[in-house]
Amino acid sequence: MTHAGKPQITLLVVTWDGFTDCWDPFFRLLQAYWPHCDYPIALTTEREDYSFAGLDIASCRVNQHRSGRLTWSEVVILALEHCVATDLVLFMLDDFFISGPVDQPTIERCADLMNKHDHSCITLTNHDRKRTYRPTENPLLSRIDDFSPYRVTTSPSLWKKEALLRYLKPVENAWMFEKFGTRRSYRIKDSFYRVNESALRQDHDEVIPYFWTQEADTGIVKGKWQAGIEELFNRVGIKVDYSVRGYYRRLPWVLNKLYLAQKMLENPGATIAGLLGRP
Repeated sequence: MTHAGKPQITLLVVTWDGFTDCWDPFFRLLQAYWPHCDYPIALTTEREDYSFAGLDIASCRVNQHRSGRLTWSEVVILALEHCVATDLVLFMLDDFFISGPVDQPTIERCADLMNKHDHSCITLTNHDRKRTYRPTENPLLSRIDDFSPYRVTTSPSLWKKEALLRYLKPVENAWMFEKFGTRRSYRIKDSFYRVNESALRQDHDEVIPYFWTQEADTGIVKGKWQAGIEELFNRVGIKVDYSVRGYYRRLPWVLNKLYLAQKMLENPGATIAGLLGRP
């Protein structure tokens, strides 16, 4: 748990029960590269219970008394409402496999700035180069432009819990949350920032380094492992049968666009509302 005087933060690890094979690798890497993590952890399970020795993990089990599947956003909303008791949330996906030492002092500096200046969100990694931003008086932070792409992102970020809830719509998946949440941000006018790596201590290139490639920003893409993840797992003795999921191969551009179009057409009403940026 957090100590007196430290910013109160919950680490929200967003998952679903079809990714149980990710949980041990995720938390083994967290323990290896963030050994002093003392934040409470909320794991957004639907019905599964999970624990890991030495970590304060609450399995949210948000769907244990319901029938059928929940959407990605429904799971996150219920977890925030029932499993997160802090005002600040450190948002991470379950396949953001930590690959180097985490800069916890910078996380806490950012949390202090959020509390002091009422910032809505600070992104802690900057793999998406499409966002536009401008400097602030604080060399640690840049402000994301008001109409920038990907103001709302699933990248590791510190959020005010109440702000994160404003951007989640029950019908949406993770892709829609980023795309349409960004459009909603153009109207809602919250404040979005990013950490400047140039202002970090010399022994850190990122606040939360994790495995990614030029192909995609997560360790698993469309249910498949990204090639290269083996080296990271081997580094800390993680054994995985990669044949179960197989390896991701990038779709041709046309097929990828058709895949995205299919996803958007699964719920045309939500897609239209999202494109219009309706809060």
